[in-house]
Parts: sequence; C-alpha cells; structure tokens
Amino acid sequence: MPLAHGAWSLDPRRTALIVTDVQNDYTHPEGRMGRYLGSKIVRMRRILKPLKGLIARCKKRGARVIWIQSLRRPGDNERERHRIRPPWVFFREKTDWMGGPAEGSWGAEFAPEVMPGPRDIVVRKRRHSAFYKSNLERVLRGLKVDTLLFAGIATYACVEASLRDAFFRDFDVVLVADCCAASNLPMHKATLRLVRNLYGAVAPSRTIAAKLKEASKK
Repeated sequence: MPLAHGAWSLDPRRTALIVTDVQNDYTHPEGRMGRYLGSKIVRMRRILKPLKGLIARCKKRGARVIWIQSLRRPGDNERERHRIRPPWVFFREKTDWMGGPAEGSWGAEFAPEVMPGPRDIVVRKRRHSAFYKSNLERVLRGLKVDTLLFAGIATYACVEASLRDAFFRDFDVVLVADCCAASNLPMHKATLRLVRNLYGAVAPSRTIAAKLKEASKK
C-alpha cells in the first residue's frame, strides 16, 4: 500500500544499494578526474568513509549491495555520435577519453577503500545509465527488490541517469546525499532537489541506517 506523501520506509529484504562508478579514475588523485580536477577531487573522496559505513550496515540488515562498474572501449564514447555536444572543456581537451574508464585499466578498478564483497553483484555498463543494455533490471527482478538506494559518482551524471531509469521501471528510489558526489556543487545540489521533488526521497546515510534497523525489529 502506498505511504502518505513524504513518508517512506525500507524493507531490507526488498532493498538494494546501488554503488555507482566508485572507481579509481573518479576517486583517486592519480586517476583521470583526479589529475584534471586537482584539489577538487576531495569532493569525490569525501564520500568514501560514509559509503563504507553504509555498505556495512546494508549487509548487516540483509539489504543487497550491487556495484556498477563503468567500462569503456574504443568507440564507446557516446558524445562522438552526436552533432550537438556539451561545451565542457574536459570533453574538448581529453580527446582520448572514452566517456568512462578504459576496460582493463587501473582507472577502471574499484576504489580500494570500498571493494565488492564475495556476495556482492557487479554490473558492468558502457553508458551513463546502469540500466542501458545491461543485466541490472533482470538481476533486481530476480532478487525481488523493489527499492533502490543510490550512491556514487557523479551525482548529476551516472547516478541521476540510473536513478531516473530505475524510476521509469517502477522501482522506488532514494538518493543517499552524503554518499554521492560531483565536482560541480551547484549541479550536485540541483540533482538533490530534482530527486526530492520529482522522483523519490533524499536522505543521509544515517537515516538509511536507522530505517533499516527499524525494519529489522519488525
């Protein structure tokens, strides 16, 4: 039964945490984004500690953890397929950037601070959305999951694209505010507002942990 507007709860048995693109190229100072952003890479690294804690709490309460890994090969950069392209200087300067970490590279590996466990599922993707031409929806349906917690990088790009696609597939969605990050703070905040007003809920990891704990007592 639908809850009142603004009210929501979590059932760990039907909930999965979607950890999006927490990879060396996006989080490590020596990764592609780290070298480009310089000191701003701290905005990405700041989520690693709360994310590690949230992963542990999800597993403790029985919620599944699914890792999304962006892997690109030559020809995978969708921007090359478009006549109208965004003006961000990174796309103009980094002509060898394939739209994500190169498959098989160190940059494509998960950040060492947070790594998939033996029961975790890894879904590989080649576009912003984790649902695009992947097995993610099939995996979630098989697990009988209907609620997704979104964390990762970048808030306004791959996280938002995946969250929107999840909503369009009738999953309930929650954006974990302190476990997602982006180099552009106004765009990061814009996604938080958009999700809160249009798609689902936005909450810090401590609220997620409390709701999972509360549900486990029932």
